Amino acid sequence: MRNPKRYARASMTSGMACCLCLLCSSPVLAEEEPLVLPTIDLLDTNGDGVLDPYESMDAILVMQEEIGGEELTTEAVAELLARWHEDEQDDIERLFEDLDQDKDGKLSRREMDDELLEYIDVIDSDEDGFITPGEMMQAGQLEPLFYDETEIQEEIRSLLLRLDRDRSQTISSDEAGSEWPYLLEMDFDLDGHVSRKEVERAYRADNKEATFEIDGDTARIEGVLTTRFPADVLRLLFEHPEVKTLELSYILGSLDDDANLRACRYIRRHGLDTHVPRGGLVASGGTDLFLAGRHRTCGERAMVGVHTWSWMGDDGDQLPRDHEEHRPYLEFYDEMGIPEAFYWFTLSSASADEVHWMTLPELREYGCLNPPPADDE
Repeated sequence: MRNPKRYARASMTSGMACCLCLLCSSPVLAEEEPLVLPTIDLLDTNGDGVLDPYESMDAILVMQEEIGGEELTTEAVAELLARWHEDEQDDIERLFEDLDQDKDGKLSRREMDDELLEYIDVIDSDEDGFITPGEMMQAGQLEPLFYDETEIQEEIRSLLLRLDRDRSQTISSDEAGSEWPYLLEMDFDLDGHVSRKEVERAYRADNKEATFEIDGDTARIEGVLTTRFPADVLRLLFEHPEVKTLELSYILGSLDDDANLRACRYIRRHGLDTHVPRGGLVASGGTDLFLAGRHRTCGERAMVGVHTWSWMGDDGDQLPRDHEEHRPYLEFYDEMGIPEAFYWFTLSSASADEVHWMTLPELREYGCLNPPPADDE
């Protein structure tokens, strides 16, 4: 069976510099004192060399909120840049304190956690097999490690070869045995079998950035939520004002929780509804996206998954309840009208690399379902 990409919720309370690519800046003189002003990279949040107006809008909205609604002057931006840079350095120092067992100032493969091991070829710029704090700072924003189509097809072939015993190009619950609960996520048509087409759909959604497909007043979403998602949401809101409902077809999670929660707030402020369709699935950051809806509904056997988060060596369920890393989530759920108890439930429900699929009583208990009143339909 493939190694499923469980997109663990990543707390980014002090990692804004990474998501906005803020490490590039230019010194100038202002009022006789050196002042650091952001270059064009500040507004090019996905680093593709193109200034997309919605990326720029998202970056400016972040800065505006950070300074409490005051005027966004060059001095204020410079102060933000300096603070974000220091915060990122603090995060990296804390990570090395946790993982650098021999205290030699660098991380060997043996000392790295799974997340760092995935990205070692990208971060280890001198290719010596070690990661230093300087290399971490230079790495900046990391691209998702998605499978390409060849790798996807190889994974599918391997899965079918192992479980599709009658070579019918479908896997039944009897054939899957103890692995059926995992394959159940792919049974979109709820017929008790997983076809090759359904497996391909799940694998492709697992290995692409989430995109919107507009159909009347509904926008369907399938894929992984990345740093680019807030800009995509702003584009949707401004260019498709006819959209009233987001249909969340298959979203296993997010790669940048700070960006995802920001996108969720845009969605709630514009009063969009969210719906997980019959046989659909959301988990982790996808569940947060579902909770952003003004009204929230689920179709038959829709799956809503939760787990604890993991970031920079910390797991949410291992931190004391008064730790500052909990604050962004608690504030978010409070804004969404979800009780605080839901957050603590998610932390205890499953580890960061597993998923707990909520039961209907749990969805009701924690206020996750919020259908529109009859006169709104």
